[in-house]
Amino acid sequence: MPPAEPDVPKSLFQRHPGNPILTARYWPYPVNAVFNAGAVRLETSGETLLLVRCEDHRGHSHLTAARSKDGAGGWEIAPSPT
Repeated sequence: MPPAEPDVPKSLFQRHPGNPILTARYWPYPVNAVFNAGAVRLETSGETLLLVRCEDHRGHSHLTAARSKDGAGGWEIAPSPT
């Protein structure tokens, strides 16, 4: 008898129905665009931390931290690049 298949979810990732949740218009300083972020839920506080790649008006990329208590809204975006 073959070993049982592990119980793996069909999709490990799901898009938020309100995507995109962050765009350049929400940024506290001028950027052309914001791109896919690395995301992690912080165990100590339970908040979601995004490390967002942004493109400035010169076309240069940089990273900015954004935090949310629920991971969907109420984002606090760092006032300058990280």
